[in-house]
Amino acid sequence: MCEYDKKSKSGSNTPESNRRVKGTVHWVSAADTVKARINVYDRLFKVPEPGKGGDLKGEVNENSLEIKEAYIEPYLAESTEGQQYQFQRLGYFVRTANKKTLEFNKTVGLRDGWKK
Repeated sequence: MCEYDKKSKSGSNTPESNRRVKGTVHWVSAADTVKARINVYDRLFKVPEPGKGGDLKGEVNENSLEIKEAYIEPYLAESTEGQQYQFQRLGYFVRTANKKTLEFNKTVGLRDGWKK
């Protein structure tokens, strides 16, 4: 169950806007979206120090590129190569030079799960 409280809008300076909430939903109207290709890059190697174990090929991360289909806000269709955006809760992305499709590459994630 969820509910919408207009007074809780961030930056509205109401007491309700300072409440801690369990979650926030961000959405884009399906009727107003544009399809895009999103390239999400992960580490090229599965280990922190590649080559140290002697099997460099075996340490390559076969899943270092994940290609996703996304539906994004229409104004991003007018973006140009090299423009940077933060995709909420995911990270930072840059528009590619690909002229055939609307495409973005992940440059920096918001969280890093690499154990030290």
